[in-house]
Amino acid sequence: MREADLDLTPRTAGFACTTLAARVTAPDPAGPLLLVNHFPGRRLDVEYERELQAVAAARLIEENRLQRRVSGVPDSNAAALRA
Repeated sequence: MREADLDLTPRTAGFACTTLAARVTAPDPAGPLLLVNHFPGRRLDVEYERELQAVAAARLIEENRLQRRVSGVPDSNAAALRA
């Protein structure tokens, strides 16, 4: 398990923003897998910080990715940001 702390500026203080990555053993042809949960800041006024957080998450994935393709999973919190 690896973690990228996304508390990158004072404006994200007080919110538990993080990215977690875990390597999972799975049978071929799928495995092994790198599962990533990206949970950035959700306030609307921290767009700059979300961009920094996306870069930090991408670096974590790149450093830990396996020699296979990378797939993304939709953000389950996106609806809350649009509301």
